[in-house]
Amino acid sequence: MSISCDPADLVKAAKCFSCVPKSARRWVRTYLLCQYGVKVTGLTFGQQTANDWARRVVVNGGPAPSQNSINAVTVFADTLNNAGLWSKMIHINVIAPDSINAFLTPLLVGGGNDPYPGVCGNNNATTLGLTINGVKANGGNSAAENTGIVAINVFASDTSAGITIYVSQNSLSEAAQDAGYIRSSDNGANFAMYTNIANVCYFLCWDGANGQCASPYPGGFTGNGYFSGNRTAANVSKVYCANSITAHQQIGSIATMGGTRQNAPAYAFDAYNITGPGCGTLGNKRYSFLAFHQGLQQSESLTLFNAVQALRTAFGGGFV
Repeated sequence: MSISCDPADLVKAAKCFSCVPKSARRWVRTYLLCQYGVKVTGLTFGQQTANDWARRVVVNGGPAPSQNSINAVTVFADTLNNAGLWSKMIHINVIAPDSINAFLTPLLVGGGNDPYPGVCGNNNATTLGLTINGVKANGGNSAAENTGIVAINVFASDTSAGITIYVSQNSLSEAAQDAGYIRSSDNGANFAMYTNIANVCYFLCWDGANGQCASPYPGGFTGNGYFSGNRTAANVSKVYCANSITAHQQIGSIATMGGTRQNAPAYAFDAYNITGPGCGTLGNKRYSFLAFHQGLQQSESLTLFNAVQALRTAFGGGFV
């Protein structure tokens, strides 16, 4: 019997694996990827990446993403790979608007959860805040998610780490974490981003005091758009922002020793609180992109911004 490796056929066939126990699905996925890699030639890196993501959305219980979304993800992955940036990415969620399952299925898992399990009272079934413009943290049931990314496991050292977030709507001055983890008891263990506290973006890596990079907004920037916090050395952290009106630029930097990684999970659209309870403070922003990655230089962050902007434009919303 011949095996069809056509991407559309693979996505349809993946539906039959919904009956396979989750604990066994990773082995099924590995087998399919091996078979797919051997039998299919001529596909770009982006096509393979997008097809795998679409297959996992179905395996995770959702309908197949639209061809438009698959095409958008293809271009995005090819852009990063061709620029040499894909290898610096740890975990990526493109927050696809197709379905709840598409949103809960990260493009790049990187040792994290696939799909995201709900946290902070979120059961993932009725997240009312998902639209073409992204997902709202406090939208009906909360959109707080456990990415499963643990800093001490995924980052090779304390000298290179980053968080990139795109806030598409409702940037409000609020002490709400946008991603990562915190330790509220003494502020001594943090890997988190607050994109707007009184028009200042805070990137914390890894210490809440010495590792805190406070970055005031540039003139005319409203807080809706792209933010990227990056540690590129033991004593160097920088923050960049951009949108279609505000050119990509550095808005903050520090030259202080920033502490060390912790054994704590990073949340999306909230922050895990090591002190407890587990959740931080849910805000009211709408998010359209999230990534954890190695520390990026300014030129690399610009490339990532352009790729995210093009991705969301292709999706039809979630960009400023």
